[in-house]
Amino acid sequence: LVNRLVTIKMNHSFTNSSFLNACTTQEILNDLIKTEAECYTRRFMNETNWAREMIFHLADNISDFDINVQGVEDISLDSTCTMLLHFCQAAIDAGDFSRAVRIADQRDKPMHPVFKTLTLNAKLLMYDANMEQMLICKEPDSFIAQQKADMIDFISEFGPKSLEKENFEDPYFLTLYGKLYMRLNYKSNAEKYFIDAIRILPRCWPAWVYLVECQECPMNFMKLSLPDHWMKLFSFVNLYLKFLDGSSAKEMLDKFITPELANTPYVINQIATINVYARKFPVAIDEYRRLIAIEPNREEGMDRFSDCLFVMGLNVELSYLAIKWFHINVHSPVTCCILANYYSSMRQHEEAMLWYTRAVKLDPNSCNAWTLLGHEGLELRNYISSSHAYSRALEIDPRDYRVWYSLGQFYDVLQCPAFASFYYGKAHTLKDDDGRMTIALGDVFLRQDDVEQAVHCLWKSHCIGDFDNSTLIRLGQCYEKANMMDEAAEMYLKFLEREESPKNPSQLALKNCHKFLSKYYFDKKDFQKAIEYAQPCLEVNALREPTKRLLNEVNKLDNECDREYLKKNIYRADLSETSLLDFVENINDYGQANEEEIISELLAEVLNCDDNKSESESVLETNANDNLMDI
Repeated sequence: LVNRLVTIKMNHSFTNSSFLNACTTQEILNDLIKTEAECYTRRFMNETNWAREMIFHLADNISDFDINVQGVEDISLDSTCTMLLHFCQAAIDAGDFSRAVRIADQRDKPMHPVFKTLTLNAKLLMYDANMEQMLICKEPDSFIAQQKADMIDFISEFGPKSLEKENFEDPYFLTLYGKLYMRLNYKSNAEKYFIDAIRILPRCWPAWVYLVECQECPMNFMKLSLPDHWMKLFSFVNLYLKFLDGSSAKEMLDKFITPELANTPYVINQIATINVYARKFPVAIDEYRRLIAIEPNREEGMDRFSDCLFVMGLNVELSYLAIKWFHINVHSPVTCCILANYYSSMRQHEEAMLWYTRAVKLDPNSCNAWTLLGHEGLELRNYISSSHAYSRALEIDPRDYRVWYSLGQFYDVLQCPAFASFYYGKAHTLKDDDGRMTIALGDVFLRQDDVEQAVHCLWKSHCIGDFDNSTLIRLGQCYEKANMMDEAAEMYLKFLEREESPKNPSQLALKNCHKFLSKYYFDKKDFQKAIEYAQPCLEVNALREPTKRLLNEVNKLDNECDREYLKKNIYRADLSETSLLDFVENINDYGQANEEEIISELLAEVLNCDDNKSESESVLETNANDNLMDI
């Protein structure tokens, strides 16, 4: 409900804004050109690469575009300062961050604000690199505490009391200063500087990116007073994707994205991600194929593409994708995830676990890789490794419902229903429009004989929408346990109506439905329906020869045969291998008196022959379609 309200308010805000009608693709292109130059000067490399990709593909999609360089930042420096600027930028590009700081600070007289921006950027990059190495090498906590203490010193070193006012008029410096607070987990302070940067320069894309990153919920972002700009649209889409709300993100893209923007790899990747979150894997696969056709060697999103291929069982295409990226860049964490998915699809879980381990070593902050590593540990019964991987994923992104759901499955396998219900409940809180969460909760409550709670959860799942109609089977089982036979029969009948082939005897769930309904109508004295629903249970190993022999014996009888003799011959037949309907038709043909009594006795014997089957087989088959590897 909160997400719906946010979307309505946000759409109203955008609809009443004039910038949507005034902003054209040409103006977006001009803003991107200016943003690219400003970000590259200050070495915001991720944002620079994003702007360059958008510029390239937008220019390719516009036939008569005009690059307007008016307003592009022109930093007027003397020859010495220009040399120092290029030297500092080269040091940052080479990863020599301490040297870049030394170069930018070596002159005593006041310098251009861009040097202070480069200095702060180099120190933040150095901090991120050190923290990543410490996580990989598992350094003591005292080392990490020292790094954070150095970050606190940066606040006073680059604060308003230490620097000139003109530094705080640079939106990119304000963005870095807010990023400094965000690294120390002071998100409210960081948000203030990001908003100031956006108000000074609405096209400051790094400020939009970090502002979305520090948000705790979509409603807070809606309350912020931000200028109307086309980057605000992309920020809302990124915000919804951050909270795994694909439906709201899709509404935004469908309403505001132009045809030129829709053909850029960035937007195509977002559309594919939206369909992944909505579990529309065929549509997502088509979008990823379109992305590869436009830019074959684009790495971003290929790990999710491999996830989709794995879920849909397209192992041949997955193998081609794995070979391709193995030759392009085997040392990339994305490639490691693709190769791990390939080995997992081949049931080589030990090899898959090795590649997932390599992926998390290369990118320790990849929540998706840690989650998939936990899945592989669960497949190998390595519960300690699986628990560690899920816990690490939860530390990285506590808002990811898939991690909570995976932990629920983990404790479900360990037969700890209290823990499983807790984690399933957390997953449902984060993703209340996904029926899998309430199905899992209903199964846990059903195994604990808490029928009331199970019915509540499963009925909600049925109202949300069920992918395979298995909720109706589970609801029928709940009503059976509660001795509510009429309601159970209604659920089973709905299940049979929705199935494409309801008389397929290979599915134990369908057989159990028919078995219950035949008993139900037998108790109701509706023998015609009881026979109709009992027949699929008897056709598992249908044999024609015993039936023919029996019918030959029946044909020898005349209308004056003794009913007891007829019953005796019928009982000699193998009822588990003979169609009951054939018996009934022959009895009716010969006009036997009290045929209803014969049918009742036969049906009771047939239905009782299945009662000694173990309950474990039924539970195993009912849950056979539950996929542990939810992505």
